[in-house]
Amino acid sequence: MMVMSAVIVLCLASMVSSSIVARDAVNRKSSVVQESECSGSRKINLHEDDEVILETPGYNADFRPNCAADWEVRMLRRRNDIGQWRLRVDVLDMKLPCSSAEFRIMEEAERSQNIQYCDEQEEEDYHNHVFFSHEHMIHIDYFTKSKCKSAGGCDGVGARIRIRAEYVCGGRFTEDNGEITSPMYPDNYPYNTACIYDISAPAGKRVSLTCPEFNLSTNCDEDSCTPQSGDRDFFQNVFTLERFEGTELKGGSITSERFHQTVYFVSNNHEFRADEGSFGFRCTYTFI
Repeated sequence: MMVMSAVIVLCLASMVSSSIVARDAVNRKSSVVQESECSGSRKINLHEDDEVILETPGYNADFRPNCAADWEVRMLRRRNDIGQWRLRVDVLDMKLPCSSAEFRIMEEAERSQNIQYCDEQEEEDYHNHVFFSHEHMIHIDYFTKSKCKSAGGCDGVGARIRIRAEYVCGGRFTEDNGEITSPMYPDNYPYNTACIYDISAPAGKRVSLTCPEFNLSTNCDEDSCTPQSGDRDFFQNVFTLERFEGTELKGGSITSERFHQTVYFVSNNHEFRADEGSFGFRCTYTFI
């Protein structure tokens, strides 16, 4: 509850100190980076919804022995943006015999990641794999051995991947007749996620929020899982502190007292199993 209170205070302070900025739809900018050099570090900066196609040195070309390249990928946030974003990496094509080449995606965060990609992985097939970051910066390392050790040869060895700055949830909303959804809706929302949705109507209007779809998990991995005061996933009106769990807001509505409505969504550390069902919410809002 201390973390929740701190986030709410921060959110309210932000509203007082800055003007409300809509989370505008951004036209996706896409570019292709075909790397030819096998040494040095590169930086890739992405803004909201930008994407880049990265081709490693030697991709679809002659084998490049002793090739080592690395990239720092960072997402650049807009000032006062309260939305949640992440970096998504899709493996589009990969020819990497483990005996001769590999690349890694690494993230140093509260939940660190270090994933090796090559063809003969026993625990998982990483062809067409999708990587999601927890924060806004990742590192990608690529290297080849001093000579090809693959029986099938190494011509064309390399990978083609797509890196995208992807919206997750939350943000500021100023357009009438909009909607807000849980992270990754209609898929299940991820665990350990917090989102702030700030909806601002013109002066003299109020915000009416209705949730035709609303189903939050009531499962917890902690000892305290009691209704309203425990560690259940919840959706909360920041101004009244009214809290909704399970299906309590399904088909229901919230109307703001003034022109502002801010709601807060939190999921706990429980990871969904395939047999648990579908969880998430979709709420529409209008100015009245």
